[in-house]
Amino acid sequence: MTIFSRNKSSPKVEEPQYTSGRTMPAVTTASVPKQSNKALASYDPSSVTQSNELEESLEKKKKDSEKKDKKDKAPAYKIICLPLDTRSGRVLLVNKSENSNDWVLPKTNDEEVPQPEATAHAIAANIAGVEGRLTNHIGEFTQSGKKRVKAYVNAYEFQVMNILTEYQCRESRGRRWFTYVEAMHILSDKPFQQSILRKASIAPKF
Repeated sequence: MTIFSRNKSSPKVEEPQYTSGRTMPAVTTASVPKQSNKALASYDPSSVTQSNELEESLEKKKKDSEKKDKKDKAPAYKIICLPLDTRSGRVLLVNKSENSNDWVLPKTNDEEVPQPEATAHAIAANIAGVEGRLTNHIGEFTQSGKKRVKAYVNAYEFQVMNILTEYQCRESRGRRWFTYVEAMHILSDKPFQQSILRKASIAPKF
């Protein structure tokens, strides 16, 4: 058995000795590693701009996708107004742009239509550029898409009493009177609008 003595001294550690008046060696720039010119040249400020533009582009795509998903899920609410000249049996159609041959029944799309009759008057005045009065609520319709309900539609007849020369959509849309037969022909690629026109008072009664 080994016995350790309490009086056994531990190894002496020498303290660093400094001579009075002796100066410490100066740290020079040579002792600090320099960054190479190649490393400095590799930094491109435009890369930060490109990164920000990429983030903004991704964020925009995300928002657009969310809007599209919301639009795809929620049916639209439409008001269709049929401006009629019942004496001549004609209906006033509008197109999507002034020089377009894509004629449609005047209508509007809204998320909510709290006052459908007031909206129909606004369509007549602002989109078709006519004044008059509502004479008949043609009915409520459901427009179906391939996989879901596309829109809920209220349709009204509007008896034209005055044609405006200045109105909201004068510069962006054209308008033209059509007989019932002409209108049914021009709407041949829009069967849903044809189905509404068939219920109008100017439609032939068999």
